[in-house]
Amino acid sequence: MEKAIYQGKIITASEVIEDINLELEIKTASKNKRLYCPDENCPDPQLKFCHGEIRSEYFAHVNNCECDYAKYDRGNTEQIRRIQRNLYSHFKKMGLNIQTDKKIISNHYTHLYYNKNENQIAIEIITQQKSASEIDRLQTIYDANNIIVCWIFIGQLNNNQTENSMMFGKRYPVNFAKNNSCIVIDSETNKIEQYRLDTYQYDETYTHGFTELYKEEASLDDLIIDNNSITLKDFDAHYHNWLEKKQSTYNKRITQSNQKNQTSHLQQNNPNTTQQKKSNSKLSYMQLLFEELTDEQKREYTIYTTTHYNYPALLLLYLEGCVPRERREYLEAIAKPSKRFTDL
Repeated sequence: MEKAIYQGKIITASEVIEDINLELEIKTASKNKRLYCPDENCPDPQLKFCHGEIRSEYFAHVNNCECDYAKYDRGNTEQIRRIQRNLYSHFKKMGLNIQTDKKIISNHYTHLYYNKNENQIAIEIITQQKSASEIDRLQTIYDANNIIVCWIFIGQLNNNQTENSMMFGKRYPVNFAKNNSCIVIDSETNKIEQYRLDTYQYDETYTHGFTELYKEEASLDDLIIDNNSITLKDFDAHYHNWLEKKQSTYNKRITQSNQKNQTSHLQQNNPNTTQQKKSNSKLSYMQLLFEELTDEQKREYTIYTTTHYNYPALLLLYLEGCVPRERREYLEAIAKPSKRFTDL
């Protein structure tokens, strides 16, 4: 365990070993049974201080008692403790009254806790070892107690992250947290990524090239508490600018598609559409004649060509015989300049 109560104050094992005189004092207090568990509901609060070369410094229950704080502390890896200390120090420098290892819901300690104007914020620091069921259980309890929970995931930064490729510890908050946001901290560099999911329901017909996640990368110094949430400075404004541009493009695509469909509908109902299409396509005279045939005439013409393909003049006569003279004159006028006899 990282913490103990000595002379009515919380002390940490890591600070004890910083001073040989303090370590001597704590070892003496440990021998004299003057160290106690910080969990006020601990059934057997007597602690001891341990420090060796194989295992780093820690406090432990004298009688192997299993209390809420012991369970909580056992799940805190060195990575989690380091990030917790860094965040605590950062927010303290900002003048915020933030607390560590606070028991604000039954049988559970929160890594960091902030309360302003009766708005409670719990900060949970997790790794990929945190189970999906435990994350969901805690979120449900926090929600039931009107406590805003911010999830901070310790892991590697990823430049090409998509929502469905995220580890569950990241994916859960972008879907179910208050602001659909997740913060990822690289434990080695203290670099931070913040993601926010666009929850708008789009028609996929118009979303080519879109991304569902907005992301920014910054450092620990850019992390603030704003609007009852932990966030990067100006992240919310940048997200809404991104979202506005995205939805503007989306709406423009829908408008363009509707206009195109409307034009197509008008053309289909225009008796001159066939003529316009043929004119625009720049077909040869014989090709235009062929387009005028009925399906049955086209089948007959196909059979006719098998015996007369070497006689284009006869083929032309066949086609012209199927099309009224006035129509032939119009088609000849709009046909692509070419030889009069052009095979199809």
